[in-house]
Amino acid sequence: MRPKSIIILVTLLFFYGCQKDTESDPEPEDCAGIINGSSVCGCTDSTAFNYNSSATYDDGSCQTYISNGQFFLSFNGVNSYVDLGDMLSVGSYTKTAWVKRETGDNHNNIISGDEGHALWAPATFDYKLSSGHAPYNAVQDTDPLEVGVWYFISVTYDLTSGTMALYKDGIQVDETTGVSAPGESAKTYIGRFGNGSYWSGSIDEAGIWDRALSSTEIEQLYNMGNGIIARKSDTEDEDLYSEAKGYWKMDEGAGEILSDASGHGNTGSVNGANWDTCDDCGCTDADACNYNESATIDNESCTYIQQSCETCEDGIILSNDFDGDSICNTDDNDDDNDGVADVDDSDPLDNTICSDNDEDGCDDCSSGTYDLSNDGADDDGDGICNDCGVDTSFSRVLPGTAGYDIVRSSNCSYVISGSDGRTILLKIDELGNEIWSRSYSNITGNHWGNSVSQTNDGGYIIGANQSTIIKTDSIGLLQWYSKLPYSYPYYVEDVIQTFEGDYIVVGAIGNDPGTGGHSQKGQAFILRMSEGGGVQWVKRYGISNTPNDSFWGVVQADDGGFVLAGEKLQDRNFEFYDHFWVVKTDGNGDIQWSLELGGNLWDEALDIVKLSDDSYILAGKKSLSSSNIDMWVMRISSSGSVLWQTNHGNSNNDTATSLTVSENEDIVAVVGYTRSSSGNPFKYRIWGVDVATGQVIWNRIHGGDQEDKAYGVVESYDQGFNIVGRSYSFGSDRVNWLVKTNSSGNIY
Repeated sequence: MRPKSIIILVTLLFFYGCQKDTESDPEPEDCAGIINGSSVCGCTDSTAFNYNSSATYDDGSCQTYISNGQFFLSFNGVNSYVDLGDMLSVGSYTKTAWVKRETGDNHNNIISGDEGHALWAPATFDYKLSSGHAPYNAVQDTDPLEVGVWYFISVTYDLTSGTMALYKDGIQVDETTGVSAPGESAKTYIGRFGNGSYWSGSIDEAGIWDRALSSTEIEQLYNMGNGIIARKSDTEDEDLYSEAKGYWKMDEGAGEILSDASGHGNTGSVNGANWDTCDDCGCTDADACNYNESATIDNESCTYIQQSCETCEDGIILSNDFDGDSICNTDDNDDDNDGVADVDDSDPLDNTICSDNDEDGCDDCSSGTYDLSNDGADDDGDGICNDCGVDTSFSRVLPGTAGYDIVRSSNCSYVISGSDGRTILLKIDELGNEIWSRSYSNITGNHWGNSVSQTNDGGYIIGANQSTIIKTDSIGLLQWYSKLPYSYPYYVEDVIQTFEGDYIVVGAIGNDPGTGGHSQKGQAFILRMSEGGGVQWVKRYGISNTPNDSFWGVVQADDGGFVLAGEKLQDRNFEFYDHFWVVKTDGNGDIQWSLELGGNLWDEALDIVKLSDDSYILAGKKSLSSSNIDMWVMRISSSGSVLWQTNHGNSNNDTATSLTVSENEDIVAVVGYTRSSSGNPFKYRIWGVDVATGQVIWNRIHGGDQEDKAYGVVESYDQGFNIVGRSYSFGSDRVNWLVKTNSSGNIY
């Protein structure tokens, strides 16, 4: 039910030979399956909890670093702390952290050892920031840390010169020379000393380096902010993070593991400290729509009016151009563009409601425009006219360059997601006539509407490919969008709303240039997002640093978990091929079972639907040879057992991209593209498959004389099928082509 992003993988195959003196004993394989190899297996993801810097082959064991938002740790001053293990050497170092002190008569250790070194603000020093190596006030600020105020504090020590320097908010406040090396500490803590002396307050973004950072670097770290404090410059250098011996962002929001964002695997153990969020953070710009006069800390959340028809209400930017015709509602006599003047419209902001002048029990605008000939009786009072489901078939060109997914909407209508260079959303009636269209070209970056589904509030959620998710209202107007907060692209292939009302996003991770050591590419991901678009968690699966693992579709199981369809790259002796991949997770995205099928070529599961008995039907492609690909359809049980499978095609290329199940669950319609021989153009293809047996009952081909590929399908109200995709047969460039068939896949 999505477009399938076309990823062209060019793989260099390395050939080598070896001679064996005897064939009596097979030569040993290493953990990567390479004969006589010396691979070191482990997690190669430098952002993961369990990153192994010695590993040369990723074994899929990575436990991903998760940022769940703007969090920090709060310490009670009695018994809460973080154990970092043996972190600090007896040589040069730097310690940094964002801190906010609370009241309490205690010693307030921030980053200290079990002996030998301390960074603290004790009551005995009037809460002045201090540091040293016994004595522990070799350097000291002249002013105390005020209660309830965030500070960026740092101390550097250079072993060669014995110089120790103390900084607050990026400014040096003290320096001394001749400081002896710190004593050997078996432990380093955040929030305590070895004998206790606990911190009372909050700590965020703590870091340790094994050299003395310069004053310029300290200032740079201060200007980066902490996610709670607004970033004060655009000079962020992730290399400072990756160079750290350990860097703890404290954005997990839950759990007892403090992950190391430096990529060196120095995780901490949280003991008694509480995860907290910022109560006094918000937009501090009085010119912004969402200005928060109570906020004392700017968290970069400010939003501003950019369009002439936008207004600010209760901190939210509202569009006052409901029909998107560039005429503000105050000057528009027909706000919903249904053909009925607002003064005569019973609901001027809903184009399916206006009146019932003919008193037939069905709204005159039920088709999306005022049309008495296209409404009718509504005997059951469901808002859908009795005559919904006109027995028809046709094909026509729609706005845009491609249609990637289609869903049924209310009042005999359908909604299509696609592209015109950026993401578009179209609503059409039963005859393919446009009711409204929306373009989201104001959203930055590359994106196109891979998937669309209707949400429980009547709106739509769109998976818009490159790290972009779009939420609209019932008439396609933008409510919010989310750009996933990662430096490398997350190719979003499918988004669904869960039973709980939040969202699940799946897809593949693209290439990261490796900034700061965070090299990522090729893994499949599942991500959970709040109703407002915030990331709750993300899990990555598959082989890291190979360019082809992906999840293409997702459905929610009856138990609240998720079943995902995709492809998993296999690597044996540098020969790469894909497996048809099905994964079942629990509600937290942790794998419960995984099914891999296929041979030594390219097999993919590209879409999935759920049946009422909690079984699943998947469709994709099966490679019979390097030049012969069949569509592949299978049904599996809730436990992952294959109930039936079938493949079908001609002698060249038949690929299934999407499927839909009829309302009574007797037929599954599978669409994709086909060609008879290499060099010939692709055509739309639809197969009708018996749900009970997997038998192909009928198949049809539609298209012109140029290349046509189908990407999405939905059962129509008359029990036929609506197919969308892209075509080069009906214009000088590619177009969004809709095909409406009858129940047997024909156009008559």
